[in-house]
Amino acid sequence: MSVLRNLLLNGALVAASLLLTVLVLEFPVFRWWLPAPDLPRLDFVDGVVKYAPRQQGVFRLRDEIEAHFQINADGWNSTHDRYRFPADTVPGGRIAVIGDSYVEAFQVDVGQSFAGVLEAGLGVGYRVHRYGISGAPLSQYLHLLRREVVPGQPDLVIVLLIHNDFDESYRRVPGVYTSSFLKLQLDDERRVVVGEIPPRTLAQPWYAPIRRFSATWRYLRYRQQLRFGLLRRWLLGEPPPEYQANVDVDRLADSREANAAVIDHVFGEFAALAGRHGFRVLVVMDGDREAIYRNESVDTSGVLELNRLAARQAAAHGLEFLDLHPLFRRDFHEHGRRFNFIHDGHWNRYGHRRAAEAIFRRLADSAG
Repeated sequence: MSVLRNLLLNGALVAASLLLTVLVLEFPVFRWWLPAPDLPRLDFVDGVVKYAPRQQGVFRLRDEIEAHFQINADGWNSTHDRYRFPADTVPGGRIAVIGDSYVEAFQVDVGQSFAGVLEAGLGVGYRVHRYGISGAPLSQYLHLLRREVVPGQPDLVIVLLIHNDFDESYRRVPGVYTSSFLKLQLDDERRVVVGEIPPRTLAQPWYAPIRRFSATWRYLRYRQQLRFGLLRRWLLGEPPPEYQANVDVDRLADSREANAAVIDHVFGEFAALAGRHGFRVLVVMDGDREAIYRNESVDTSGVLELNRLAARQAAAHGLEFLDLHPLFRRDFHEHGRRFNFIHDGHWNRYGHRRAAEAIFRRLADSAG
């Protein structure tokens, strides 16, 4: 009996110690001393995954990023309280910006994204609304244009392309809500888009409450960027894939025809919608910034083939196109300032400002 009692007592002491440790980490440590980032709650409205309305918080990453986000009544990170407004209240023009996490822009304060900088540069009479959510591919941009943007009667639609937007439009990608994006179905030879796969209703994973309520989880996973997949590869001795501009370069050559089919389909739909509803489309594409920092030539960056492919397809469908790579390259050679964070590949304030200035110049040139 004494042995059993000692075992029970020791077990209770261990459990109490673990509980105390968890409570200390959860409350004073990762809520006040080393605060974890806030994560906005997700929502799924009329077939579109977005954020639950009217949320505010602070996105944090390492000791490098601390930025405020503000989800408006329509579910998007924006300085505008809502996007539904009378057309006659915007005499200059209504601009919609579509994209993924670069448009969402949690890494900078809500008013410092390129959409906010562009609106400030255009002046009174213009409104720039952004529709961005992390992980969205090109196929989802088409879905957002149809469901969210066209009803707002835009005069101009700006679509920001990142290099992983193409293959993720038809390839299965792990994630909390990636199955809630519109996907494209290719033929057996992956040369033609034969259909669209509608978004699935958002289904929260079993660990969603942990993500939402556990400061310890959010601190380790999001602020300190603990990647469980990388940890698994390290334990198994698997070599990590080689990435350029967030693209697996080993898969790039095999995806060339599939990427071309995806771009052709989506750009064709963009052009058709623009013709029916009377708005312009400007496609803007990010550069290979790491190649710029290393002073590599254009020919040595494999992912820039995607820039050239997107430019050709935009011209074929009558869409305007702006490639940020040569502009970023020239700017870096002149000023030597990086466009993204050290611990995060997203644009920093300087990158957002330079992108906004490039778009502003393009719009001014086309207007003149």
